[in-house]
Amino acid sequence: MNFEARKIYERMQLMLDAAPMAISFFNKDLDIIQCNQEVVKMFCLTSKEDYINKLYQLMPPYQPDGTISKKAFKEMISQAFSKRYTLQKFVYQRMDGVIIHTETTFVRVRHEGENIVIGYTQDQSDKYQAQGREQEAIATSKLMLDAMPLACFLVRKDFKALDCNEAAVTLFGFANKKEALERYREIYPKTNPNANKANFVSSVKSPSYLEITLESGYSNFEYTHQCVDGSLIPCEVTLVRLDFHGESVVAAYLKDLRPIKDMAAKVKYFEVIEEENRTKTQFLARMSHEIRTPVSVIAGTSAVELRKTTHSSETREAFLQIQRSSELLTSIIDDILDLSKVAAGKMKIINKPYDTASLIVDSLQFNRLNFGSNKNIALLLDVDEHLPTNIIGDELRIKQILNNILSNAFKYTEEGTIALSFKIETISDYNDKIYLDINVSDTGQGMTQDQVDCLFTEYSRFNEEENRHIVGTGLGMSITYQLVNMMDGEITATSKLGEGTIVSVRIPQLKHGDQVLGEELTQKLKNYEIDELTTVKKESFTYEAMPYGKVLVVDDLTSNLYVAKNLLKPYELTVDTTSSGQSAIDMIKSGNVYDIVFMDHMMPDMDGMDAVRHLRNLGYNHPIVALTANAILGQEELLLKNGFDDFISKPIELSRLNGCLVKFIRDKYSPKISQNLSAGLTNSFIRDAQPAITTLKLCLDKLSNETDDEALKSYIITTHGMKSALIYIEQQALSKEADILEEAGKEKNLDVIKEKTQPFIDRLTYVVEALIESSGGACGEDTYDEDPIFLYRQLKIICEACKNYNIKVAKNALEQLMQKNWSKETTALFDKISVFLLHSEFEEAIEYIQTFL
Repeated sequence: MNFEARKIYERMQLMLDAAPMAISFFNKDLDIIQCNQEVVKMFCLTSKEDYINKLYQLMPPYQPDGTISKKAFKEMISQAFSKRYTLQKFVYQRMDGVIIHTETTFVRVRHEGENIVIGYTQDQSDKYQAQGREQEAIATSKLMLDAMPLACFLVRKDFKALDCNEAAVTLFGFANKKEALERYREIYPKTNPNANKANFVSSVKSPSYLEITLESGYSNFEYTHQCVDGSLIPCEVTLVRLDFHGESVVAAYLKDLRPIKDMAAKVKYFEVIEEENRTKTQFLARMSHEIRTPVSVIAGTSAVELRKTTHSSETREAFLQIQRSSELLTSIIDDILDLSKVAAGKMKIINKPYDTASLIVDSLQFNRLNFGSNKNIALLLDVDEHLPTNIIGDELRIKQILNNILSNAFKYTEEGTIALSFKIETISDYNDKIYLDINVSDTGQGMTQDQVDCLFTEYSRFNEEENRHIVGTGLGMSITYQLVNMMDGEITATSKLGEGTIVSVRIPQLKHGDQVLGEELTQKLKNYEIDELTTVKKESFTYEAMPYGKVLVVDDLTSNLYVAKNLLKPYELTVDTTSSGQSAIDMIKSGNVYDIVFMDHMMPDMDGMDAVRHLRNLGYNHPIVALTANAILGQEELLLKNGFDDFISKPIELSRLNGCLVKFIRDKYSPKISQNLSAGLTNSFIRDAQPAITTLKLCLDKLSNETDDEALKSYIITTHGMKSALIYIEQQALSKEADILEEAGKEKNLDVIKEKTQPFIDRLTYVVEALIESSGGACGEDTYDEDPIFLYRQLKIICEACKNYNIKVAKNALEQLMQKNWSKETTALFDKISVFLLHSEFEEAIEYIQTFL
């Protein structure tokens, strides 16, 4: 090839490579003989040779029409050879898996005396994707329109419907879209309750909604349509003006308002019910507080007076009647509150294991003591020996059911028989599930059938005139009925006027273990041998003096403060009182610390909850116990979550009050006395502690207002001596307190001395009294362990240690001496040496010891 020809070839190759389409040359054998650079770029290859070698690898196995790609490609080229020209669409697949949609023009030409085919290929992927997206958008729009929960019509200004969706067909009861479009006008009734000045169809008197929308572009209103069957459908209508092929049309969106209106009616109904329940609950809570507050005073005052032994028998009986009446009034309030809890859904069933024998015994004892003690009634008991020893259920609620039924039987039976039976019924296909069957029958007044039918309704009482002496609200059986239902049980009653009543309860429970009561235990129950079987006896306690304790009672009523102070009197506590939450805060901020603050829950200005929150924010972390007349379920949990440490309901429960005092005061302060102390060590400590208590009281009195150096010195010596002595009798905690007091004396910290000395004296007194009691009341004045040789040897060790300034050895030798029981004179020697060592006065100690050697 000459130079000129080469230049022409290179120019042509350059133009070929720069062409904006892929160009390929095929010979009669359908093989590629040449291509341009665009082919390499289109298929993301490395070179033209790569394309020539991998042409058929750049095709998917099949074309979209199902033909084999390689075969289809060869047919396209063959067709170009035979027809000279052909235009074909073809799909390629790059090596990275990307699909390429192309359009290729094949042209047959003569080259060097032979026919070849040139293929001009354009990438049409973007075009295909755009078409695909358009078709997908159309399909999606149609799908979305038909799936839309709103009925939709496209309406012309002449009120002819152009299109609609499936929701419109369904809403108005048409057979299909065609019928919906043809009968579109029929969905508008001639008269419309929602139409005021404007309507859909007529525009004779005023503009129609359609005309308003065509003018303004948008409308929204409520309109009542009708189905093809004539039923009315209230709808929210939204009209939007659109441009459709150069014509203004309106898209009408119709929302069925029937579910919303039904829901609104139900919501309104439940809002009314909820508001009524809320009002009732608030009323009951307030009533509970307002009634329980004076009842608390009555019950507390009667309890205080009954402790006294100076009353005549008539006065004592009067106070007993007052106490019983207050207990009855509290019981009535509890019944009303229980009923409100059930109605409000706040009563909960809490299932856990319980002892069946204890359940039976407790229910019998309670009712015999409270209702049957003064009546000529035989109480018969029948218990199935196969009854499980332990059952899983809500023991408290079952007791409540039992007590309500039994109390009614006792109330309405003057004489005769009351029979109580417990039986078990197993449930097939369930290994652990059983039915607990309880029956109570009596030979009392009985009821008519009409009265039986009303037995489980609220406030039901019968034969009012005859039974006016019987107290109660008539709520017990209503509560019982609802409790049984809450446990998925059944309750029935049968009765005959003048002959008695039978009440049967059937409650599903779960067995807890395989042990059953058995014949021996059930026989004991039937024979009322119940004392040894009672696992939960009526709580009793003795008042334990706690003179070292200090409490604050906060209540806005003077009468409540009076009752609380008198109830606390047997404990010999220091009792402060105040009438408001703010004054309690001020007292504590001024430096007062209490073992317990008893805080009334509801007070004017600042209630107990706010006062406790304020105290906790101040960092006050000592126990605060709520006194509340509000016994609504969940109140205790609420109080505990908001800073209270415990909860006592009004009228004040003496057992719970005692429990709080024991828990927060006695158990905190009362040291445990070891039973392994020798008689000598015990007597020695008692002889040392008794004068120490006297000395500390005198020192505290002298130091209460000003610093007294002599008193401080005596205070330091005494607390130091007690620090060591307490360790010997295993009272490490109290020894630590003595150490704190000793350091306060050295630092002349009168605030600590005044705050902590008296509690220390009280606890030290408790230890001394406990030791005297454990030693039989004798102090052992004549039992000494005088050992002159041991005494001489230890004093020499102390003396040598002082010469070498070795205080540790000296103290150790002194402590060994103090472990024995010495005479009072010898003990005084040790105390003096101890003071010298305390102040590191070694020369003085040596001089003092040498007078005894």
